[in-house]
Amino acid sequence: MDDYPPESHPIWIAYCRQLTQSHVFDIDDFLCGRIAPLELMEGLGDMTDVLLGLANHVIEDYNEKEYNVFKYKVKKIEKVNCSPATDAYYMTVKVLNLTLGTPIETFQIHAGTL
Repeated sequence: MDDYPPESHPIWIAYCRQLTQSHVFDIDDFLCGRIAPLELMEGLGDMTDVLLGLANHVIEDYNEKEYNVFKYKVKKIEKVNCSPATDAYYMTVKVLNLTLGTPIETFQIHAGTL
């Protein structure tokens, strides 16, 4: 925080609080944040397809676990936070419960380096 003017300290405190409280999955777009929301829009190009493929892979892997009674299918990626420094992505994904045929559920997926 020493690199920024004192008036930005409350913003940094709010940013750090959101990171901690949401485990990086639900943060606002702070100017100069180290982790920021990644907008999933057409202008993002192939990255949307890559992230959707990654989400599908994770859910398919989850479905293959013997102890998981319920099976899921990715409906859409609702939100992605990205840490460019570590190539880590924190995705909030809406899925269908294929086993119960119930309404949409939410999964949170961390993909990238630890």
